[in-house]
Amino acid sequence: RYPWLVMLLLIVRLLPIGSADCERMFSLMNRLKTDLRNRLKTGKLDVLMRVNRLAPSVADVTDATLDEWIAFWDSECKAGRSMSYFE
Repeated sequence: RYPWLVMLLLIVRLLPIGSADCERMFSLMNRLKTDLRNRLKTGKLDVLMRVNRLAPSVADVTDATLDEWIAFWDSECKAGRSMSYFE
C-alpha cells in the first residue's frame, strides 16, 4: 500500500547505530601513522589498514595455511623480488 515507506525502512535499517567501527578505524590509523611514519600516502595507509583489519589473527594461522601462502608466494610472485641482495 505504501511502497515508499517500505523503501524508507529498508534504507534506515542500513544506518549504523553507533560510531564504534569508525572510532576503531581512526584509532588504527593513529597507531599506523605515527610521527616516525608521517609521510605515508593515503593509498599505502589504506592498504595497511585493510590488512590489519581483514587479515587473520596470528593465532588462527596454522602450519598448513602458512605453507600454502609460502607456496603461492613462491610460485606466483616471482616478478620484482630477489632472494639475495648479492644477485
